[in-house]
This record gives sequence, C-alpha cells and structure tokens, in this order.
Amino acid sequence: MEFAIYLGVLLSLVLYLRRTSKPNITAMARNTGAKKLVSAQRSGLPECESLKIIRINGSIFFGAVDYVQSTLMSIPQKHVLIVASGINFIDLAGTELLANEAKRLTALGGGLYICNPNGRVIKPIIRNGHLNAIGKRHIFATKTLALSTIDKLLAEHTCEGCAEG
Repeated sequence: MEFAIYLGVLLSLVLYLRRTSKPNITAMARNTGAKKLVSAQRSGLPECESLKIIRINGSIFFGAVDYVQSTLMSIPQKHVLIVASGINFIDLAGTELLANEAKRLTALGGGLYICNPNGRVIKPIIRNGHLNAIGKRHIFATKTLALSTIDKLLAEHTCEGCAEG
C-alpha cells in the first residue's frame, strides 16, 4: 500500500513536470486596425521582419529552460519582445536564461525586451541580479510603451504588417 502511494506521487510529479516543462510560446502580430497584438498563426497577419513578438504562458523554471532557450535561439530576428503577462513563475535558471539571451541578442546588434511583467517576473530578475544584463530600459509596463519605444529604435525599417516604423 505504501509503495503504491509513493508510486502515485512520483507519477504525478513526473506528469506535472512534463506538462509544465513546455510553456506555451505564441508568435504575435500587430492587428493594425485594433492596435493590439494577436496570435500570428490564428489571425494570418504577417509578423515584423525586424522584431519578433512572443507571448509566454506558463513558468520559466529549471525544467522549462531548455525548451524556452531552443525556441528563443531559433528566432531569426535580432530584436525579441516577450509579452510576459502570462508568465506565472520564474526561477534562477529562468532569469539566467533571460539575461544570457539579452547578452546574446545585444552582441548581435539587437535586444531582448520584456513587457507586461508582473511581480512574479520582475522580483526574481532583480533578486537574482539579472536586471542590468537585461537592461532596465528594456522592461516596459505596457505593450504600447514597449512597441512605441522599439519602433523608434527600428525606425529605419518598415514592415508590411507593422503599424509603425
């Protein structure tokens, strides 16, 4: 009986980690008419050629870092905006991932930007000492502020699907 309980707990843990190790990462596009971000795949709207906008729903923790990292590394754009309102937990491994990705993109002449972060995202970034690596000026309270600031940085390039710059 005791063995069955331990086995059940272990199986539950394995299934939980399997499910949470791949947070939902959605490519977003600008809906110029409504001035909001929508799923690029669902809407059929084109994505910006210079700025990749993604929304992460789920946790960025040690068990999800490899998946999130491989997704970020596969993005061809040098500028990446993460809509972070759907991130419900981030640990040290997750903040290190974001810091390393920010450094990588900066070295390529781009940048990592984060918008709509809640306290569960910002506090660990600060606590783990990764705010400077990501850049205080690369974290925005709203999508509107993030996009208007990034549009100014990318003003020399105009995309078919972009509302601005």
